[in-house]
Amino acid sequence: MNLKDLDRATIVARKLVEAKVRGENEEKWKAESTPIVQPVWEACYLTAINAAIWQRQDQIRDLQAEPTKYAHEQAGGLAFDLLKLNDWRAEIIGEEKFK
Repeated sequence: MNLKDLDRATIVARKLVEAKVRGENEEKWKAESTPIVQPVWEACYLTAINAAIWQRQDQIRDLQAEPTKYAHEQAGGLAFDLLKLNDWRAEIIGEEKFK
C-alpha cells in the first residue's frame, strides 16, 4: 500500500464514522473500504473514531464557556455521539462497552 492509498483509506474511514454517527446509510463508505487491506483499514477506522471523539470533546469544552440553554442542548447531542463513538472504539479494541 502506498501513501496515496493510505490517504484514501483515512478519508473513507472518517466519512464512514461521521455517516454512522448521523445515522445515515454507511454502505457507500463500506463499499469503498473493501479493497483496503484489513489491518490497515482497522487502523484507519480506529484513527477516524478517535478523531471524532476528540472533536466532540473539544466542542463540548467550547460550549462550557457559554452556559446557555442552547449550549446545554448542543452538549447533550454531542454527549450521545460520544457514547456511540466510544462503544464502536471498544468493539474494535476488544474492550467492554460502558454500561
